[in-house]
Amino acid sequence: MNRKTYILSSCIQQAGRMLARSTKALRPIDISDNVAESLSQFDRSRGNPPNLIGVVLYKEKNGAYMIGTRSGKFKGKLAHNQVEFVCFSSLKPEDVLQEHLSIR
Repeated sequence: MNRKTYILSSCIQQAGRMLARSTKALRPIDISDNVAESLSQFDRSRGNPPNLIGVVLYKEKNGAYMIGTRSGKFKGKLAHNQVEFVCFSSLKPEDVLQEHLSIR
């Protein structure tokens, strides 16, 4: 085995270990689970809460989530590491309006 193929196989093994560790550390999120999406301090005023509470409307094959709030759906999709599961269920998918919102 030459040096380049050894380095390539080592990088692939390391990437596999990193993915396995990250998926094990994050709780699986299902459709209709309530999640919190944290906002940057630049995207909110001082008096606004640091998180937006939403509900998962659907999940794509690549792991991106469509999140909805009482005011409407987010325009973009969020990755699993951008949302955090919240244990209370105050929002249902039926409560979400059909208009699209921008976070910024």
